[in-house]
Amino acid sequence: MDALDTHCRAGTAAREMLQEAPRLAAIIVPVGGGGLAAGSALAATAHNPRLRVIGVEPAGADDTRRGSSPSPLL
Repeated sequence: MDALDTHCRAGTAAREMLQEAPRLAAIIVPVGGGGLAAGSALAATAHNPRLRVIGVEPAGADDTRRGSSPSPLL
């Protein structure tokens, strides 16, 4: 996902969480297609540039990890 409006809408979840708990040191978000993670990162850094955003995915569905690992060209 690379549409800014999608990321901004997805960031509302993180924004609402930070309104309820403004002193968080980190938030954990699912990676998935990247929209929620990107939106969460935008909202989190707007709230506090030092806030860590940690992307996670299930071990059995680790597409992001496998997609970002170096592999030989076919």
